[in-house]
Amino acid sequence: MNDEDLRKKQILKSLDPLTIAGELETEEPLEALLLYTTPQDADFIYEVLSSRSDAQSIHWLVRYLINLESLAGLQKLLALLQNDSEVVRQEACLGIEHIPSDVRLNVLIKLLDIPHADVVCFAARQLGEIGRSVATGSLLRTLRETHHESVQIEILQVLGKLKDPRSITTLEDFVNSTSGELQEEALLAIGKFAAFLRPRFLRRCLASKNILQREIAYLTILRSHNKSWEVWMARTFYEEKDIKLQIRILSSVRNIVTLPFFKVVLNLALSHRVVSVNVMAQSVLRRGEVPPQERVREE
Repeated sequence: MNDEDLRKKQILKSLDPLTIAGELETEEPLEALLLYTTPQDADFIYEVLSSRSDAQSIHWLVRYLINLESLAGLQKLLALLQNDSEVVRQEACLGIEHIPSDVRLNVLIKLLDIPHADVVCFAARQLGEIGRSVATGSLLRTLRETHHESVQIEILQVLGKLKDPRSITTLEDFVNSTSGELQEEALLAIGKFAAFLRPRFLRRCLASKNILQREIAYLTILRSHNKSWEVWMARTFYEEKDIKLQIRILSSVRNIVTLPFFKVVLNLALSHRVVSVNVMAQSVLRRGEVPPQERVREE
């Protein structure tokens, strides 16, 4: 038996305990594996453990590859994330979370190109948690190219968290070209960009038959504290047909900065046909968040 065969035999002996129940609770299996770190050792360990495909073997393989702290180890980890076995991919994803964030960022961006929706969703979520706008371009590209709705929804949520203005045009396109849950997620995401939205888009949302579009537009304008937007929103809000929506928006009013909107709230408080709208509008006026009328100036 030559030296190479002898070394492989020693490695196999170290691999035997990895499938024993309870071994996950100790670090001994990992310590044993890390005695073998040459490229040839890594290739052999990867070949043996990846072929087993059980969760425990993959767990230790992932831990081993991460602790190698080498490009070859990282490449093997990426290969696991492209495996057809969902169990293998799940264990590999768990391992990615233990990579230092500065390295993990680049790895996660690469994962957006993996042809498995579960891996791409995982990568998008992780990028959202890291919160670096450097990922925006890759997220937008994946959003436009993927055919998996689950991936699109995940990315829309992450874009809302990142609040990178580069997302606005794509989000507007999604609002205008999709429906159902996708459109709702796009609307919720775009609602985080009050300072960057274009008046034309907000006007179109206010005129929409879609209640959620109108609600997002109302809330965005209120949060923006933009006086000119509030002026042209006032008439639309007064004529709003959905009573529940009117009540929800009134409950969100924290400050009135223009005379037209002040008059709308006052009229709703005094003369709306629905008592619950009267009460909510009166509540807005009583909260003291509306400046005295004599201080309000029409813009």
